[in-house]
Amino acid sequence: MPTPNPLPDTMLAVRVHAPGDLRVDRVPLPEVGAGDALLRVLAAGVCATDRKLAVRGAPGGGPRVLGHEIVAEIVTPGTSRLPAGTRVAVAPNLGEGSCPACRRGATNLCPDYRAFGIHLDGGMAEYLRVPRAAVEAGHLLRVPDGLADLDAALLEPLACCVEGLLASDLRPGDALLVVAAGVMGRLHVVAGRALGAGTIVVVDRNLERLDHAQALGADVTLTPDADLADAVRAATGGRGADVAAVTIGDTAAARGALDSLAREGRLNLFAGFGADQGPLEIDPNAFHYRGLKLVGTTGASMTTLASTLALLHRGRLALGGLVSATFDLEDAVRAFEAAGQGGHARIVLLPGGGTSP
Repeated sequence: MPTPNPLPDTMLAVRVHAPGDLRVDRVPLPEVGAGDALLRVLAAGVCATDRKLAVRGAPGGGPRVLGHEIVAEIVTPGTSRLPAGTRVAVAPNLGEGSCPACRRGATNLCPDYRAFGIHLDGGMAEYLRVPRAAVEAGHLLRVPDGLADLDAALLEPLACCVEGLLASDLRPGDALLVVAAGVMGRLHVVAGRALGAGTIVVVDRNLERLDHAQALGADVTLTPDADLADAVRAATGGRGADVAAVTIGDTAAARGALDSLAREGRLNLFAGFGADQGPLEIDPNAFHYRGLKLVGTTGASMTTLASTLALLHRGRLALGGLVSATFDLEDAVRAFEAAGQGGHARIVLLPGGGTSP
């Protein structure tokens, strides 16, 4: 029997030290206690939250290892259910365990949650320690054989979109309006198709993003120059959108989506809104007389992560082009710069070395 390779004493990690101070550091390997798991990271996505933290700094100060979209291989198991060598995705939001949200698996809504890459060191490193509480709560999700690492790296952001559509009660055949075609908007198209949406309309000012949204399954693409409500009604036989997902923090865009709803339509404020946006003004009579509903979602529950992983495994999702580039961990600063330029969908860091596809 071959002798296992010894673990190194140090590893590379992408850490934010202070606002605007992002570095690739060599740091000690995490110490693993009883019941903890040690993972060798295979892939870690760079999302808007990571880029905001790189600019603003981590909660409580730094340094903090970033990264919450994580695919990894177990090195030191914390449980016999998942032996060494098992590939896993990491559910990133760890709840305190006893609140009503935690008891139903919605750790993303726990008022005292902690997240990998935000409050806990994350997956933009060669190795990741997962504390015993997260192991015991089922935060390591087995990645099925045959599911590529890069596809599995999209699990967490895709599950957030599924969460929003489920909370909006998207039903088979419903007309779906997606406002903004950034990567989360395009993932809404993918999720909507998998959940049985009928006509999918996407609005954005970037024509390349709209073309990609159409390739992923959007039926109609619009630019903000059009009268959105009229255009959505024209695309849906005069009815309007049954569900509208606002994936950009812009109150004017949210207002346009609200005006585009059908009777009994549901508006999901999926994106966060900056303080500069001010309040969203709504007509209460529109909700009263037209039976509208307003929801907001953030993150994904454990149940939604598991169901989305099953969708990925069954090949129910068209993911072409959603990972637009990969970078070696050593090039993380350059990867963050590229992600902020707007020409990419999701950029993924590969600790074992990566090149642009």
